[in-house]
Amino acid sequence: EGHGTGTQAGDPQEASAIAKAFFPSTDAKVNGTNGEKLLVGSIKTVIGHTEGTAGIAGLLKASMCIQHGVIAPNLHFNNLNPKVEPFYHNLRIPTAVQPWPELPHGVPRRVSVNSFGFGGTNAHAILESYDGVASKVPSGELCELETPIGDVPLPFVFSASSDRTLTTVLQSWSQFLASDHQIDYTQLAMTLFSQRDILKYKSLIHASSAEGLRGKIDAELERRQDKSSTSSSIVRRHNSDPKRILAVFTGQGAQW
Repeated sequence: EGHGTGTQAGDPQEASAIAKAFFPSTDAKVNGTNGEKLLVGSIKTVIGHTEGTAGIAGLLKASMCIQHGVIAPNLHFNNLNPKVEPFYHNLRIPTAVQPWPELPHGVPRRVSVNSFGFGGTNAHAILESYDGVASKVPSGELCELETPIGDVPLPFVFSASSDRTLTTVLQSWSQFLASDHQIDYTQLAMTLFSQRDILKYKSLIHASSAEGLRGKIDAELERRQDKSSTSSSIVRRHNSDPKRILAVFTGQGAQW
């Protein structure tokens, strides 16, 4: 999927780059050894230039072609640009809908997508087909992890609106963990991270078990009581400054 600038300078440059990238050991003016052609097109010939979303448009086209196994055609292609012709021997521009070429077993459908920004930002994405059949779990069977999650350190986030309140929060969790050793520490880590508001003062502690977490919480509380200690997991979020607005003008007509 080419960017397809449609300019006298851009199209020959892109054609040259594609030919050199995919046929590096072949003279651009002769056919490849196996006679296969690389299909090249651009969605701009169908929907025009969508400015800031041009790259996404090409990505969506590539994805749909892969999913449906169909090569979408280019429109308005009648005569090949003479400046592109030297690099065209191993390339082909489809002008009609055609099925995806047959591939050896196990080889995925694949599309490379070019997108070139006016300011010099170039992007290239490679998409492949995904066969989800192999990953499906038969009905009635449970899927077990090849590597159990036990003994894997997880992050535990504690937060409060003030430094003093955070100390109280940590003390409460220490007492809770001391009274309940059956707690699932993986569920606790998830809950603290995704089901709790992250307030101004926070402490991040890594542990691989509920018992280990309690020990690290107690160690943090001891450090906080030791006025001479400089090591602490407490982080304060400085948000007293007023928020400011930044405007970006890309030079291409899009502002954000």
